[in-house]
Amino acid sequence: MKKNIIFLFCFIVFIFPTRAENTIFNSFCEYTLENECKVFVLEDFSIPHVRIELSIKSGFSSQRKDETGFFSLLLEILSAQIKNADSEKILSNFSSVCSSDSMRFIMETSPFFLEKALYLLKTQIFDESLTDFYTSEKLSQMKTSVMQYVQSPEGFINSSIDSRVFSEAPWKHDSGVYPAIFSKAQVPEVRTSLNKIRENHFGGRNTGIFISGAAKKEDVLTVCKEIFSQIRQNTKQQDDSKIDVENQQKKFVLHDSRFSDELSQIIVQYKTSNITECDVISKMLNDNNSSFKTKAFLDEKLAIPGTEYINAESAHKNSVSRIIFQVLSQNSKTTPCAQSEIFLDYTKNAFSYATKQEFENAKDSLIQEFRKIFCNSTTFMDYLAQFWAVKDFNESQEKSLSLKEEFLNEIQRIKSVSFSNAKKNYENTEPFIFVLINSKNFKKHKKEFLDLGYEEINFKNASWYTNSLYKNALKEIQNEKKSLETKEKKLPQDFYKEFESENKKNTSFFTLKNSIPVTFKENKDSDSAVFLLGIKCGKLSSKNNALFNSVMVNLLCENIRLEAEKNLQQKKITSKPEISCKTDLAFSSILIQTKPEELEKIITIAFSSLIDSEILPYTVDRIVYSVQTQKRLFSQSTQNQMTSKAVEAIFKSKRYKNAFSTDEEIFQISFNDILKAYPEFLNASLFNITVSGNFNPEKINSTLNKTFSLLLKQNNTKNNKFSFEKPSFPEKNRKSVKINHYFYTDVKKEDAGPMPKTLIPTKNFNDPVEFFIKSPEANTKDFTVFNCLCDFLNERMKIFAVENEIAENVRCENAEIFFESSYFIFSGVFHTEKALETYRSEISKLKEELKESENTVLLQIINNWILQNISKTKTSSGTAELLSSGQILYKNPLKYLDDYKIISESTKEDFLFTLENFFPETPNFTIVSKDSKK
Repeated sequence: MKKNIIFLFCFIVFIFPTRAENTIFNSFCEYTLENECKVFVLEDFSIPHVRIELSIKSGFSSQRKDETGFFSLLLEILSAQIKNADSEKILSNFSSVCSSDSMRFIMETSPFFLEKALYLLKTQIFDESLTDFYTSEKLSQMKTSVMQYVQSPEGFINSSIDSRVFSEAPWKHDSGVYPAIFSKAQVPEVRTSLNKIRENHFGGRNTGIFISGAAKKEDVLTVCKEIFSQIRQNTKQQDDSKIDVENQQKKFVLHDSRFSDELSQIIVQYKTSNITECDVISKMLNDNNSSFKTKAFLDEKLAIPGTEYINAESAHKNSVSRIIFQVLSQNSKTTPCAQSEIFLDYTKNAFSYATKQEFENAKDSLIQEFRKIFCNSTTFMDYLAQFWAVKDFNESQEKSLSLKEEFLNEIQRIKSVSFSNAKKNYENTEPFIFVLINSKNFKKHKKEFLDLGYEEINFKNASWYTNSLYKNALKEIQNEKKSLETKEKKLPQDFYKEFESENKKNTSFFTLKNSIPVTFKENKDSDSAVFLLGIKCGKLSSKNNALFNSVMVNLLCENIRLEAEKNLQQKKITSKPEISCKTDLAFSSILIQTKPEELEKIITIAFSSLIDSEILPYTVDRIVYSVQTQKRLFSQSTQNQMTSKAVEAIFKSKRYKNAFSTDEEIFQISFNDILKAYPEFLNASLFNITVSGNFNPEKINSTLNKTFSLLLKQNNTKNNKFSFEKPSFPEKNRKSVKINHYFYTDVKKEDAGPMPKTLIPTKNFNDPVEFFIKSPEANTKDFTVFNCLCDFLNERMKIFAVENEIAENVRCENAEIFFESSYFIFSGVFHTEKALETYRSEISKLKEELKESENTVLLQIINNWILQNISKTKTSSGTAELLSSGQILYKNPLKYLDDYKIISESTKEDFLFTLENFFPETPNFTIVSKDSKK
């Protein structure tokens, strides 16, 4: 059950589009099936997978008094059954959530499994019965969860507030669960209640299907018609009767011994029915520079630590919108009760302090936020599903409007909110106030609180079911006391063509005058721009010191960060860019993400920092220490020690040995070494540039020509002067090595106490086992297929090894152009020979499955590869990384598209050929620990 503690939390504000001409709607369609089931489809072939969401428009707000908690329980049971029924593992990133307005089931799959995924959801959610196993398991968990929640501070706070603010029906909230309903509940009677919920709420009118990604609208509609038209219409359920008397009390004081005795928290809530007006008001008042926050903070009587401890947010729940103020006040000469009254007055007079300009700025700010949902199809469909669940179109004055039209009208609603009307509505509302205070402090000031009309709330009367107001409601509660379908419709198998076309769109390539390759990937719907500087130097590039290039790249990155901060302080840029770097075996990169309008300035800052920044000793020392610390942690890993010994046996080059070394000695790097090498890193021949996201190509081209094109191309650099070595496996294909074991504790040294008198030795270390397999030659079709099979076999081996307690985990490192060997790492191994048996059996089983006539396993292999390998295309930064690595390693930025085409067009015979020729029954090389059990 969701625990939504009140302490200075932020509520979700639904955001909507800003302009009707937004391009995302060109690929969007809304359908209504005959049974009133809604289908929303958004074509997006810039990503390789499909995002599916099935939403039931019923959540906490649909609960009856005798159903509190059952909606969450039903969601948990259905989610468990879906995961169990997904035996072929066609779903990825599966998640589910029960909110006040809906139950949502969200997942990803490849286009090849779209229909099967939809069948799985339909049968498990609407058709299959609730099993005893999962019903019993989740019911037991719910009983424990409910009791823990009731006894917790957050349960006390949330139930106290919800039962007063929503006194007409507090059971329609996730904080309103009545523990007695679960205390003695048995599986058969619980199933009866859950089936009643499914019968009343799980039908066509309440069902929304949201599908986005690499699938054509007409194909999706055809499949959805076939699958979801079978859903019956849900039964009309009568509304729960409300209590006879609404709670008129508005002032409350909550006390508990677990609350801090050094401060109190004040919460003020204004209820309203206008969602848009509520959002604008809260946006205005929550601005750090708002007149409201400034005046409240400067009032010494309130003793507020800082403006960040004052919060004003909007919340939309159960068709009611609220403006919620929260503040933390420190103890002072002013009593907590007086502080509460002072802050309450500030909220009541908030509009008197505000100006019309603040109001208009808030509206503009909301409008700017609306653009963010158009960054990508995933974000858009996520918000669309939430918006659909919240909006009650049957009650709308504009019943004929589609969801798309509702979206497009929202911007006009924001613009139409007037300062005078908002002020009038706000000031005519009588707020609720809740004061959270330590019990000892409350006793000191109890009389003052009660004299001013505050009602005392403690654990005895916190929840609705302990309040005398609901006695009749409690009496009513006491009185009321198949296999997944296998049918497959053949969908078009040319998804990669659409994906390839979309990813090539708005992509361009050119070189600067100093031969630096540049790749542009424009996306006008993105809310950010990305500049990625790829560097042809990695851990393998340095002959003697594998850490050196990491230090240099981190230094370059730090110079850019410091220069950006200086420009931010000087207000030459308005926001802090996100700057990160990494150094892999063969290359490095520095990635900067910023606002679209500031990309030109950021590129100029990046260039000037590279050539003009002063290299300071303390900066170098800090970076060297950080890199050396990471090296120590790397060296202490048993897996890394094993890999290091294996690389030493397979590769002859000292570069490879150093790059994977876990020797105790930490490489030393001096300040003079940095100064001497820095000019070599300002070498045009080392760099490539990738720009992605929302930017103007002509302007960025001009900026690059004024900056990075000025770098000189050096020929005397020592970096990158080597060829990748091919592995040479020893004749003795198994090696047993001694590795070091390190033990950690989070206990402080001063708290550790004396050493035990006797140390008990052990050899049960469960050390890793690693299996190395030589790959086909890099940059060939077989190489791509080989890695695809490694990904799939890794998933199979992991599941089998974990379920059968053979190993704690299995991970595969795929082959690369600079490392033509994949290796499977079995960690936490209990018996080495069983790990080898798992490796052999999974390869053998896959061979047999590929020889069968059905193509199920073929689609599973492709599906797994799509979801694991090119999901980076979801974001502008991920796309930039794929383009840059392709340019550096293969001189082909679109290498990921070529691989996608290879995998999509590969047949069972292709996979079987690679499996039989490159996956030997005995690995090319196996490395085990001398301390492991056979």
